[in-house]
Amino acid sequence: MNTYVLTGAAGFVGSNVLLELLCQGNKVLACDFSEPPQSLMDDAERCGAVQWTTMNVRDAGAWDALPQDSYRGVIHAAAVTPPEDDPAPISTAEVNLLGALHAMDWALKREVPRLVFTSSSAVYRGTQPSGPLKEDQPVHPRFSYGLSKLAAEGFVAVYRQRMGLDCCAVRLPSMYGPWERPTETRRDLSPVYGLVRAAASGTPLKVSGAKVSRDWTYVGDAARGLVHLALSVQGGPELLNLSTGRFVTLEEILDALNTLVPDHGIQLVGDHEASDLQMTGTSGNQPMDPSRLHSTGFRAKTSMEQGLQQYLAWWQEHDWR
Repeated sequence: MNTYVLTGAAGFVGSNVLLELLCQGNKVLACDFSEPPQSLMDDAERCGAVQWTTMNVRDAGAWDALPQDSYRGVIHAAAVTPPEDDPAPISTAEVNLLGALHAMDWALKREVPRLVFTSSSAVYRGTQPSGPLKEDQPVHPRFSYGLSKLAAEGFVAVYRQRMGLDCCAVRLPSMYGPWERPTETRRDLSPVYGLVRAAASGTPLKVSGAKVSRDWTYVGDAARGLVHLALSVQGGPELLNLSTGRFVTLEEILDALNTLVPDHGIQLVGDHEASDLQMTGTSGNQPMDPSRLHSTGFRAKTSMEQGLQQYLAWWQEHDWR
């Protein structure tokens, strides 16, 4: 049985990666700064062999203190996702950049065969390309989250090209799905979280931004893609977009919810000021190009309606509020 180190294992993306690793028969050393919810620990234990450890990825000593086992790979998903007016950019840089550096340095010292770093489409914020967002185009983020992720990508290149670590950086898009929730490190929640929460509970909600679109990708696809890159790809592209590669509007999301939950209380309004939730665009005016990801043998295939159906089923099962 192969053992993988997963950081941010109790977070939104990390929770889904954890369960995917376990379901594929791997053992996981699940690391997180925060205590995981009991429901996640229960789900993980039902899936396979998991060992939880509390860890601050900014602390080199915490990395050195990890069990002296043989590890097949690292998926570094630990991050903080502050708003653009980040009140604590130093802390953001410490977690997102310094944490990634410690992960790569530890993997190099321990001779771990593979490391996958989770970056973000936030690095594209503000770009105005004429076509899909590609990994090799110039990017100039002007806020702490995008800058910290872009800087960490640069060090992925350093550790891979100069130091011989088999690693890659994966830019994740706007995501939705199970295990998204308010936490100490994730306070800026996705609009889809608000929509599904309202639909599942029957809570009235006024929303605006009907034509606003994003490159929405189901988090289960993102988890499967990250695990694929960690388990099945050696070498391969150094930097990849992981997404469906298409835009979805708020109208399309509501159309899917109308089919799945016909009696929901969500109302589409035209006035932002009169709405409880506003859909806003993000990360450039085009979807990401997933061609490099496809070259590794993986595609994100879950449609919005399929993803929302799975999300609602998970919500009902866990009674998440």
